[in-house]
Order: sequence, then structure tokens, then C-alpha cells
Amino acid sequence: MHADCLLRINSASASATTSIRMTGKPTQFGIDSETVGDLADELRNTPGTRVRGLHLFSQSNARDEAALIGELSHTIAVAAAVQDEFGIPLRFLDIGAGSPPLRPARRAGPVPEAQGRARNRPRPALPPLALGHPRLAVESGRYLSGDSGTLITRVSNVKVSRGTKFVVVDAGINTFGGMSGLGRLLPVSVDVAVGAATEKATLAGPLCTPGDVLGRQIEVPAGLQPGDLVQIPHTGAYGPTASLLMFLGRPAPVEVTVSGGEVVSVTRVEHMRTPVTGAAR
Repeated sequence: MHADCLLRINSASASATTSIRMTGKPTQFGIDSETVGDLADELRNTPGTRVRGLHLFSQSNARDEAALIGELSHTIAVAAAVQDEFGIPLRFLDIGAGSPPLRPARRAGPVPEAQGRARNRPRPALPPLALGHPRLAVESGRYLSGDSGTLITRVSNVKVSRGTKFVVVDAGINTFGGMSGLGRLLPVSVDVAVGAATEKATLAGPLCTPGDVLGRQIEVPAGLQPGDLVQIPHTGAYGPTASLLMFLGRPAPVEVTVSGGEVVSVTRVEHMRTPVTGAAR
């Protein structure tokens, strides 16, 4: 019995057009590309395993089509070089991600143009990989799921602090975009009716930490009052499972799944403690 495996490769270099860097630096992920040659015999002869391909994940949230195409092309070139050094034709190549979730300002996202340019790229540009005829995988989870979610939250307070307006809502980084608590704010917008007046405000959650901010100085409907509902679109990629769900013991949000206009489920993740039998006393 053998387990077919992919080698996670951390490339030593990167495309000049990349955005959020996931490779080309020290990392806990994968094998440094420059060490593959030294490890080849050991990797080929590890009992119970067979190397069938490579996995590279070099960037996240490409800023535009050029960045995405440049990085994926560079990734494929690195994979070809590793295949030559490793000496085994690839059957499977996972070139990672790069496409950001859909956003209101660019609903088409970067993929359509990238698809066309990838199809038109001359095949001779990738001769080493052609020998292995690998299946190609791209991790597009956020691009596919980002447009499928909407967060509906209720305004609990509206205040002005030293000239800055805050709209405090009952959903924070425990519900959406938990990375905001680490200082990385996602691009957030609030749905506004066509022709309705707007104003700028900072959208804050209910948690007792200054990091509980969903968006700084974004356009919101003018005149929001406590009790009003606010709708934040394009939240499918950064919902509860990507958030600080148990932070401060707040209850999880209700999640409503809709398909074809019909409600499929209404659920909530429950925080429960389960006794552990046999634990040391």
C-alpha cells in the first residue's frame, strides 16, 4: 500500500508583480525549492509514499490580472524546474490561489481576462511540464464563494468621537473577517438604496477591543439609527469559519442558506463544553 503525495514547494523567488507574499522567504510551509535536489533520494524512497505531484501556494489576493497571471506563470516555471531536478514526471500540479473574492467595485474579478490570456499562451512556453501531462488544480475558493454571502446586522449605537462618526453594529470580528483583529481590514461596503443619501462612518462591532472594526470611513446610508438593519454584501469568503467565533463568548450568528430563492436551512454553531472521560485529575 502506498499513499500518493504532493510535495509542497516554497519557491526561492517570486514574480515581480505579486501582491501578498506567500513564498520566497522563510516559512513553516513546504520544502524550500533550492533543497529539493539534496532531498530527492530521501523523498523518492520514503516507505509507504509515492510522489505524484507538487503543490505551490505563492500569493494571496492578487491585486489585478497582471499580478495573477505573472505569479501563476512563475509558479509553473518553478514547478517545471523542480520536476527536472526531482526526476519524476508530474501527474498532478496544484498551483495554489491568487484570485481575490469578488468585490462591489470589480464584480467581474480578475479571472476572466486571466483565463483568456492563459489559453492563448504558447504551449512551447511550458515544455518540461508537457512531458508529464499533469492534471492542473487552482484553489479558487474565495473567488467562488465571496459573492455568495451577505451579512445582515443591526445598528446598536451611533456616535461621534472627536470628529469621527462611528456606527456600532451587533456583528464584529467574531462574525465576519476575523483577520481585521490582526490589523488587516478587508474591503467592506454597505448596501445603499439607489439614489439614497450617504455619509462616511467607521463601522465597528460590539466587542470590547479597538480591533473590532469592519470598515473605516466607508459610505453608509445617511441618518442610521439604533435598530436599523445594515446589509454588507460579498461576505461569503470571510464568514464565521474565518472569524474569531468564540471571542469573548459571544453567541454565533444565525446562518441562513438559500438556494434558488428557497430557504434550505437556518442554523447556528453552538459553543458547548463536553466532558472528557479519562482525563487526568
